[in-house]
Amino acid sequence: MHQKFSLLVPLDRVRRDLKERGIVMATSTLVSYVERAADLLAAIDGYHWKQLLAGRWMATDATGLKVLVKGLPEAHNGYLEQFHNHDAVVFQYAATKHAEGIESKLAGFRGTLTADAEHRLNGVYGEHVLEAGCNAHARRRFRDAEATQLALALEGGKFIGAMYGVEEDARKEGLTGKALLARRRERAGPIAKEFDEWRAATLPGLLPSEPLAQAIRYPDQQ
Repeated sequence: MHQKFSLLVPLDRVRRDLKERGIVMATSTLVSYVERAADLLAAIDGYHWKQLLAGRWMATDATGLKVLVKGLPEAHNGYLEQFHNHDAVVFQYAATKHAEGIESKLAGFRGTLTADAEHRLNGVYGEHVLEAGCNAHARRRFRDAEATQLALALEGGKFIGAMYGVEEDARKEGLTGKALLARRRERAGPIAKEFDEWRAATLPGLLPSEPLAQAIRYPDQQ
């Protein structure tokens, strides 16, 4: 387990290293050890999950994960989902990105959820869960749009960069809670308002298919 998860050594390499030391072990045996370790850690994982659901804020994201499934002709496209707040982080495997799965997992959560603008999360938001979109993705779209609309894309990206600057200054000052909220309202709020005005004025002059138009619309999709 130390080699696999602390040193990030693939299991086939672990198997080869053991063989060089005279210990012959099947890959299936190593996999079964990983499964056993996961079973032993389930209680801790469950405790962390309860912490996450009981908190007032959570962030989530999913990464594609190729999985070999017996009987399938090729690797299955599964997903490794991450959920975290300031105190705990939990990774969970999902066979698909269907909305039913994420809605079921977050059914007991009450608070603010930070995530990508994905349709599968629409059913999560509502009376008890407040949506907080990921600005990193919005910023990335403006950077991509620089290839076709350099000046305007740079102009739009500066608004998001300025809001990041407010967050960085607050972090350096150690602001949290109500003090952080007040700083955001005082400094980031006017930037966000000016950004919205810029987007409203710029979008009508662009073709709907242009990357910059898509970047401008993206914050409204969250």
